Amino acid sequence: MRQKFHDLLSQYRKAREKIREEVRARSEEALRREGIYGNAVEPNIEGNQRLEKELGNLDPIYEVKLKEIKEQLRAL
Repeated sequence: MRQKFHDLLSQYRKAREKIREEVRARSEEALRREGIYGNAVEPNIEGNQRLEKELGNLDPIYEVKLKEIKEQLRAL
């Protein structure tokens, strides 16, 4: 059960990071279209509405999986 939990946590972290990278890439592209680009350009995605929405959609999926693990632990 411990391994299942660690695997789920790892998957969750990877999914969150993937979403962050996708939002960052979209933000960089939007800035580039506005003529803002270069090595020093680093978009601030914290508080980005799209990021918040996509992360909010991710949480319920993993909450269900975590609940399943909790139920399996209670059954032991």
